[in-house]
Amino acid sequence: MARVCNTATAPQALSRSFAQRSVSKLSAGEVGMKFCRQREISSALNPGFAQHHRLRTSKFWDLFNLQRRDSRRCCGHTCSIVAASSNSTGADLMLRTISDMGELTVVTVNATNLVNEALRRHKCAPAAAVALGRGLVGTLMIGAFKKDGETTQAVFKGSGELGQMMIIANSEGTVKGLVTNPNAQSVKSDGAVDVPSVVGQGTLSVVRSHPFWKEPYSGVVPIATGEIAEDLAQYLLNSEQQQCALAAGVSLNGDGTVAAAGGFLIRALPLVSDETIELLERNIRELPSITGMLAEGRTCSDITDMLLRDIGASPGPDSLEPSYGPCDMEDLRQRMRRAVAALGESETGRILDEQGEIEITCDFCKETVVFSREDVMGMLEEAR
Repeated sequence: MARVCNTATAPQALSRSFAQRSVSKLSAGEVGMKFCRQREISSALNPGFAQHHRLRTSKFWDLFNLQRRDSRRCCGHTCSIVAASSNSTGADLMLRTISDMGELTVVTVNATNLVNEALRRHKCAPAAAVALGRGLVGTLMIGAFKKDGETTQAVFKGSGELGQMMIIANSEGTVKGLVTNPNAQSVKSDGAVDVPSVVGQGTLSVVRSHPFWKEPYSGVVPIATGEIAEDLAQYLLNSEQQQCALAAGVSLNGDGTVAAAGGFLIRALPLVSDETIELLERNIRELPSITGMLAEGRTCSDITDMLLRDIGASPGPDSLEPSYGPCDMEDLRQRMRRAVAALGESETGRILDEQGEIEITCDFCKETVVFSREDVMGMLEEAR
């Protein structure tokens, strides 16, 4: 069964000797991945940065409602991961696990069905399909397991054929997205799809919002490589000052359906030790392709075990069943009614004379709502 994939580079080293190291290369298949480390806190840094770092440290245990254990990690032994549920039946699954000593959080996701549903709706060419799939997986992992009601929106505005790509995810594991040009396609000399080429140069903007916040948090960074996962990781490092490793992969069958899609997001928490960083770097270097593992039947729990080998994990990971988030039809109809009413009597009358009805399609879910002449007249009457 033929597959479409593209090659990416390995994560950058996360250890304190990173500046003296060269970045190693791995054949990571269709996975785009980036490993980023914050600068160390020192007296040379501004007081605001140090204060922000201490604040994050003090809030960590409140955030996860945990108590730090005094027991030491047994060197050379891997603690078993207790999976909250299994995806052996083929259902999508996302897990969040805290490392044994509370130094790392690991989110792993199998989003094969989710991405397949998105591509079914958007009917993308291979390069656009891989770009959209990676965007969905990466933004999903960033936005999940947040406060109830929080949403994360990522917008790639590149100069490539793909145009704009917008992804919106919420804390419950629902995500939706769109691209300006789903027919964007580019192929490398080896036959693999060329995602950076269709994305191009430009900016990545991320907006996080919550109904109870006074204002949303937003950040804008340049598109670093166009590999999507690397760009999202660079955003987390440069805009939110988070040490992270983010992988997002999509492999396609010859007929354009999704063979496998998933990824992982590792965040290094304050006071993480050099020993843990080195073990994590080793584990990521030795990790096979994400989509390859998922296609072979590996679960999110299996992948978490591999990432936390010799580091260990706290028992009882959190779990979500991610899904592609088509718009609520009743809410969609109400928004479309307002849009039709905003056209005014003259414009709506012209459309009705030409077509006899008005059709509006949502760019995210591709659902179409048809309004008859009677519906439109009623909307205009209500708007007066």
